[in-house]
Amino acid sequence: MDEEENLIKKKSYEVGENLDNFSIDDLDIYLLKLDEEISRVKSIKKSKIAALTKAKSFFKG
Repeated sequence: MDEEENLIKKKSYEVGENLDNFSIDDLDIYLLKLDEEISRVKSIKKSKIAALTKAKSFFKG
């Protein structure tokens, strides 16, 4: 199995990894994964902000 086949079959990606050997399709998949991760992080951040706001209001009153 050559390096290109490895990249095509790759199921996980690492932020900051070398993208020189990625095909256009691999880059499209990588971008989708990054978009999914950004959405996930934003959702978690939103939940944490809501919890912090609730906690602050509880201790103020």
